Amino acid sequence: MLSWPMWMDRGRPDLNTTYPVWLYGVEVDLLTGLSTQRTFTISQLETHKEARTRCMNDTSSFETGLFVLETAKSQCAQLLSKSNFSFPKISPNDLNDFQISADIIQVPFWVQKFDIEAPINTPLCYLLDMDGLVKKDKCSEKYSSVCVTAKAHDTITYLGSTSKVPFYCSALTSDNSSMTSSSSATQLTDIILRIPITVLWVFIAMNRLLDNVS
Repeated sequence: MLSWPMWMDRGRPDLNTTYPVWLYGVEVDLLTGLSTQRTFTISQLETHKEARTRCMNDTSSFETGLFVLETAKSQCAQLLSKSNFSFPKISPNDLNDFQISADIIQVPFWVQKFDIEAPINTPLCYLLDMDGLVKKDKCSEKYSSVCVTAKAHDTITYLGSTSKVPFYCSALTSDNSSMTSSSSATQLTDIILRIPITVLWVFIAMNRLLDNVS
């Protein structure tokens, strides 16, 4: 399923479909303590792209830099037992314990495959609007979606205490509008248009189809 990084890497092409379009990505807010909020994005990055690598086991945690997925796994295997290392998990407890700092804001980390049935706080799902900007909306809404031919893996990005991603406002767009191609936009040739469906079911289906990356 198309994610925001994939769309950007392909030159922001016109998708030739009805907007908005679901993207693979959810936003999660966590309240830690009485007033401290953490905001994370769960998305996907193609495996030939680099993300920050945090290697973990039951007792230790190491960061080894920015690597493509296979190199990240190799780096972790060198530091920790091959059978015992892992990338960070996505759950309320794990997100609450995720070590944060100002220098990791907007930096994607490789994580274990996201389980859509995990009991996390009510997420908001990302979509691409006709203006070419990413927006967010309730995951129960129904919009178009597209699939891409790509090897991808889940990532998590710390956004800070608040999100700058605006909510989608259907009153500002037309149900039948399509985004106009700019002179620099290119045609996306590897997409398959799907009928509008609830995005959570898309996530489940795509996790099964893309389960070639452990």
